[in-house]
Amino acid sequence: MSAITTQPGAYGRASDGTALLVPHAIAAIFPAVQGPDLHALAEDIRQNGLQESITLYESKILDGHARYRACLQAQVVPHFRQYEGDNALAFVISANLRRRHLSEGQRTMIAANIEGFRHGGDRRSSDQGAKLHLDRDKAAKLLNVSTRSIANAAIVRDRGIPELQRAVLQGQVTVSPAATFARQEACDQQRWIEKNIDVRRAVRAFRSQGAAKGPYQDLLASIGATEKLMRHSVTKIVAEIPDEQRRSMAALIERFKSFFTGLDAETRKSTSGEVNGTGDDRAQIRALLAKARKSFGRANRIGIMQAVIPKLTVAQLEILRAGEFGPAAKIAAERTRGQTKSGSS
Repeated sequence: MSAITTQPGAYGRASDGTALLVPHAIAAIFPAVQGPDLHALAEDIRQNGLQESITLYESKILDGHARYRACLQAQVVPHFRQYEGDNALAFVISANLRRRHLSEGQRTMIAANIEGFRHGGDRRSSDQGAKLHLDRDKAAKLLNVSTRSIANAAIVRDRGIPELQRAVLQGQVTVSPAATFARQEACDQQRWIEKNIDVRRAVRAFRSQGAAKGPYQDLLASIGATEKLMRHSVTKIVAEIPDEQRRSMAALIERFKSFFTGLDAETRKSTSGEVNGTGDDRAQIRALLAKARKSFGRANRIGIMQAVIPKLTVAQLEILRAGEFGPAAKIAAERTRGQTKSGSS
């Protein structure tokens, strides 16, 4: 099997100036191998050589992008073969499922990506184009997941921000809570992630406060319906009513505006760093919890809380009461109201 040289036009270059190959859009449906797994693969290739050729299709890597990156890392010259079949999607799915140990959540997200896959590359036949898309039932059967779980994954695919999608695809977050999290506006998803440092913690914190979300969502729906009705009234009715009624409506709207302006100011004050703590507060809480878990074991939640709570400041206890570190910490912090420390430990 003859080697195929890399071709110009792809992103980046190797240390010797050779243009790097990029993964094909079909291959990108599956999560990339990275971190320790990639380093381990590179070490294996360094010691034993590349055992399986990298498959190219449409001048890009269809299968073996991890092996390609590992070869570059190990400074081993890779060898390639061209894909000559008529169903590139089925080839990639089969190769990855055979080789990789993927969780159910990862397979579900992959199925949703396959279901929504669109590829604008060259086609050797009209059949080839048709084979690059699977409906939900076929994707579920092929990936051995349920259509219901794919529906949840589709919410993550269509409404989740990129960080959330990557977390599910990498197996860091399961599909169902991710779908619930993705139903928020993108800016709210980003805010939760920034507040909780990473996606997994953000989804967990959001889920732990889920009981309080129902009325909130109902209120949002009510506001949306009211706004729609008001807009309809302004455009269709107001022009036909007496001036006195128009003035009454304007005054009522101003009262609502004033109310929500004040409420927003109070909310901003209550969620400021002075009350809810800073990033350093959260880092200290995490450090204390980690130390206590090491001493008492992760299962001994009572012992952990008894060790940690007395060392926290008022601001740090408020963070726990907000539910950011789970329900057990929240309950323990609630029990200390009126008995909190005022200084740092």
